[in-house]
Amino acid sequence: MRVERHFPEIERITVDEARRRVASGSGLFVDVRRADAYAAGHIPGAVSAPARLLIARARVLPLGRDPILY
Repeated sequence: MRVERHFPEIERITVDEARRRVASGSGLFVDVRRADAYAAGHIPGAVSAPARLLIARARVLPLGRDPILY
């Protein structure tokens, strides 16, 4: 499934841009893999929101920070 087909407003960014946004405080890494994969290792500071639960967990993500999904 191509995400862009269903969510054309999603912006693709480079790894460097993602790092810049997180470092500046405007971005937040969101790990959408299963919880066991997150537990096995993830980007420092990332929050876990498995894809199947992402909509429900969106309410608890910090406001004012762009989620950067991986």
